[in-house]
Amino acid sequence: MLTLPHQTLLFLNAYGITTVTRATELGGGMFLRPLMIETAASTVVLRRHGFRSSEEVFRFQAEAVEFAASHGVRCARVIRRLDGRFGEVRDGAFWALHEYIDGQPLPWPKWAELKDQPGFMRQLGARIALLHDSLRELPPGGDPHLSVDCPPVQFDFLDDVRAHWRSSMRSLQDANLEATRSRDLLCENRHVLEDHWDWAESVWKAHGHHIPRQVVHGDLSPVNMVYQPDAQDFALIDWDNLHVGLRLYDALGDVQNRAPADTWETARLRVDHVREYLAGYAATTTVPLSNAEKACIPMFCVARHLEDLRQRLHVLTSLATDRDIEYSKLITIRLRFMTQVRDLLEKHEPWT
Repeated sequence: MLTLPHQTLLFLNAYGITTVTRATELGGGMFLRPLMIETAASTVVLRRHGFRSSEEVFRFQAEAVEFAASHGVRCARVIRRLDGRFGEVRDGAFWALHEYIDGQPLPWPKWAELKDQPGFMRQLGARIALLHDSLRELPPGGDPHLSVDCPPVQFDFLDDVRAHWRSSMRSLQDANLEATRSRDLLCENRHVLEDHWDWAESVWKAHGHHIPRQVVHGDLSPVNMVYQPDAQDFALIDWDNLHVGLRLYDALGDVQNRAPADTWETARLRVDHVREYLAGYAATTTVPLSNAEKACIPMFCVARHLEDLRQRLHVLTSLATDRDIEYSKLITIRLRFMTQVRDLLEKHEPWT
């Protein structure tokens, strides 16, 4: 159990929480570690939001989650303080309290097993289509701005995204860090990666202006899907990357484009999984997939890998040696998957 600092206790007091029976650090993604706060009456989650760090910008996220929850999407609402506010700005971030969703994200090996089960990918695609259809109707509220330095790739600002990538790569080459395997792997493949960025940009310029924008979750990944034991459905958490973007890029995410690190020597892209997933999505959404969206599917997969590597650049400077091995394996998988996408295109492999 953690001992909470006085400032955190004062923050909880604004919600009427005066006595904490237990505080436990939860697992998180690449950047954040939320706290589970238990009281005699309830369990909630305290999170520091670095991407949406002002009250008005965070309001967009909080009201979107509330809207999605009211339209049948299982998600953790933001809890309002006694004075009606969503939280407070502190130390350059926005601190907020969320409902606690019981359950666990599936481990990557389990996720890989499920993807092979008949019907799983099609059902998942249908579930994500319903999510996007509900978010499309979201009324305006708050500030939807999300910095281009944050994930995911915001294609309407691709020049800025690429400038951020190149700046990070230059800094990496001269950095004194422990994660030498990951750094060397990225530096050795910098020309290959630039070629993937160039190709993604060319596809976007050819088709992107035809694709409608809408509000999307921004980080659809198994790490953000909380399952209860034996449950078929999941609750969606971590809405920090919510923005106005592209539904298929959001849908593909790490739902399709990630393999367990320990499979790094054998992992291969499964285009049959992508086809099944998109079949469920297309059969469910009320807005048919356009030809421009379909033309961008392979590029969206490559862009997801590039985005993951862009974010890993930020954490390599503080990454310990023991994590360096895991990161280097994941980088290897992503490099291989991007090459496979391009190879499949040359072979005219169908994606839908």
